[in-house]
Amino acid sequence: MTQEELNEILKKHKLWLRGEAGGERADLKDVNLRGAKLMNSDLTRADLAYADLMGADMTAANLTCANLMGADMTAANLTNTRLIRADMTVANMTGATMRVADMRGADMRGACLRGARLISADLRDANLTDARLIETDLTDACLGGAKLIDADMSGACLHFARLIDADLTRACLHGAILIDADLMNACLNCARLIEADLTNSCLTNADLTGADLRGAHLERAIFTICKKSKDLILQLAEDIKESRKKKSPSDTSAQAASAKADKKGQ
Repeated sequence: MTQEELNEILKKHKLWLRGEAGGERADLKDVNLRGAKLMNSDLTRADLAYADLMGADMTAANLTCANLMGADMTAANLTNTRLIRADMTVANMTGATMRVADMRGADMRGACLRGARLISADLRDANLTDARLIETDLTDACLGGAKLIDADMSGACLHFARLIDADLTRACLHGAILIDADLMNACLNCARLIEADLTNSCLTNADLTGADLRGAHLERAIFTICKKSKDLILQLAEDIKESRKKKSPSDTSAQAASAKADKKGQ
């Protein structure tokens, strides 16, 4: 599709949104829009299911309630884009730039956001169940009330992220950076937080039942939490304490030699 043809579709779509004569809803299903220029476009409720939007520039576009199911937005620019309640199930957003994007209530079940940059993005109440967010940059992102059930967030950066009331049941956060993150009232039931960095994080009333915290960094984290999670943290702390008490073979040998020398001296 040429840019001229696309501009004509956008023009008719705008008339359709206004309820004016000559208007027609944008139907861009399965259309090749690779590298398309869609900056500041109003594509509210447009149908872009399975469209090829690889490398497209959608900066500041309005895609509220748009259908982007299965769309390929690899390396696309979605900076400051409005995607409120958009359908992005199983969409591919690998390496996409989504800084300050508004994705409140968006449906991203099964979507791939590997290596995407969602710095300061608004994902409140979004559904990211089974989504792949491997090494995704979510610095300062707002994920309040978001569903991240079974999501793979291995190596993701969530520095200063707000995950209040988020559901991270069975989520994989292996090696994730959660420094200064706010996880108040979050559900981390059976979540994998192996080697995750939770330094300075807030876990007030978070549910950590069954969570795997092996090797996690918990320095200066706030643990005003529910009883089940409190018991888990106390047990973890006790396990760490016990492991530190155990002497290495070299230390044990040195102590035995010292004791033997003292005995001879006597």
